[in-house]
Amino acid sequence: MNMSAPVCRGNLGQWLGQLATLCWVLAIGLLPSAVQAQEALRLESIDVQSLPGQQVELRLRLNGAAPEPMAFTIDDPARISLDLPNTTLALDSRRQDANVGPLTTVLAAEANGRTRVVMNLSSMVPYQTRVEGNSVYVLIGLAPGESAGPAFAAQQSQSAPSAARSTPAASGDRSIRNIDFRRGADGAGQIVVDLNDPRTTVDVREEGGRIVVDFQNTTLPQELMRRLDVTDFATPVFTVDALRANRDARLVVTAAADYDQVAYQSDNQFTLELKPAVQQAAVTPGLFDEDREYTGQRFTMNFQDIETRAVLQLIADMSGLNIVVSDTVQGSVTLRLLNVPWDQALDIVMTTKGLDMRRNGNVVIVAPAEEIAAREQAELEALQALQTLEPLRSEFIQVNYAKASELANLVRGEGNSLLTERGTVAIDERTNTLLVNDTPTSLANIRRLVTTLDIPVRQVLIESRVVIVNDDYSRELGVRFGTTSVNDNSGNGLIGLTGTGAGAGSLVGSPALGGAGGSILPVPAPPAGSRYNVNLPVTSPAGSIALAILGNDYL
Repeated sequence: MNMSAPVCRGNLGQWLGQLATLCWVLAIGLLPSAVQAQEALRLESIDVQSLPGQQVELRLRLNGAAPEPMAFTIDDPARISLDLPNTTLALDSRRQDANVGPLTTVLAAEANGRTRVVMNLSSMVPYQTRVEGNSVYVLIGLAPGESAGPAFAAQQSQSAPSAARSTPAASGDRSIRNIDFRRGADGAGQIVVDLNDPRTTVDVREEGGRIVVDFQNTTLPQELMRRLDVTDFATPVFTVDALRANRDARLVVTAAADYDQVAYQSDNQFTLELKPAVQQAAVTPGLFDEDREYTGQRFTMNFQDIETRAVLQLIADMSGLNIVVSDTVQGSVTLRLLNVPWDQALDIVMTTKGLDMRRNGNVVIVAPAEEIAAREQAELEALQALQTLEPLRSEFIQVNYAKASELANLVRGEGNSLLTERGTVAIDERTNTLLVNDTPTSLANIRRLVTTLDIPVRQVLIESRVVIVNDDYSRELGVRFGTTSVNDNSGNGLIGLTGTGAGAGSLVGSPALGGAGGSILPVPAPPAGSRYNVNLPVTSPAGSIALAILGNDYL
């Protein structure tokens, strides 16, 4: 017992020391993750500042060093999207109404460890992004004196060295790895592009009824330069053409006339989705139609011979609308309405008094229907007069695949001409070019027509080979080769080698062998043709060989 106690105390102390060491190691291992959790990036504020001209600058303020944003644009509706990787959202409000220059609203959302900031625009304009410290700056619009280029694409500012270093320097660093097409559950066509760099700038726009997607400074492998015919998928997409355009990779999507378009990017995968357009009801329900629905607040009115303008004022107070009543609205009305929505009461009063209204935002203009119709007619006439006075412009439109004369006939079409009364179109047959002189609006319509129709037609390649044969042509080729040899047969005659049997007989009957009689044999030798035991020669042989062995008593 006295000996076991020290042993137990020693083992316990050693075990406690190992446990303390293990806890220390675990604490050190968990320390970086705790520090990393504390240093997680958060988007804390978005500041909007108006600049001279029509420029707007946004500042996205984070709690740490700002990452390089991934940007892409959409033309319809016009919007710019920025993705901030490894960033959470810490804004008080996810929506911010700006209404400054081309910028209307700013939306923010968070998903899968990243934050997306969407800037909705009234129209697509160029923009630039730069990273400085803990802020990402987005400059939207053109500076005074600048002119917009033909395409609105994302531009990286060169003023931020960190951003310039993180962007690939050469176009070969960015490429498209794969292009795929899928059909969604709701009949949507999805064009999925696999990129090797998530920072690739993507520009989506619509030209001539087709959707053009440009991947800037991106190479397209030769095996991906092809056309995808996806008509059998029963989606709004018909064909997808992948091609190269200068230093960019381009997709040209041909689709149906009506579709809803949306484009988004997730890491290295860019998706363009076209959904069938939702058909809207073409007929608006009338005042007394049972299907018409009213959503206004209900109220009660009971008046005898009250002025129409006073009733409209009561409806304005109830609805909160700004109603402007024309001076020509006169007369009175008697009404008794119990628990009726205010929008239904407004329709009843206007129908009863022959009034009409036009709404612009939160302002409603009420006037007699004839006055509103006359005002709109005057506006149309003024617009037509303005088109008559609008200056003319000239433009040369190059036709690549079709005939310029045929397109000119379509432009001049009888009863459906794209030219104004002052417009003209000429043709240069040598260069296959259209020379158009008309208003800018008409030129845009003609340019859209040429872009849509001037496309290559599918062709079939037929290869043929012509061989000319003459039946009076012949060629002969022959060769003659032989050897003649005579050797002594070991003192017992001789051995001779030549080409034919006649030649061998000539050797045997040589005077040099037979002396004066001309033969070495004791009896006359039979002719050469009678010496064969088997005589089955071929006609016109290609060659022959004869061997003669001469002894004292045999040949």
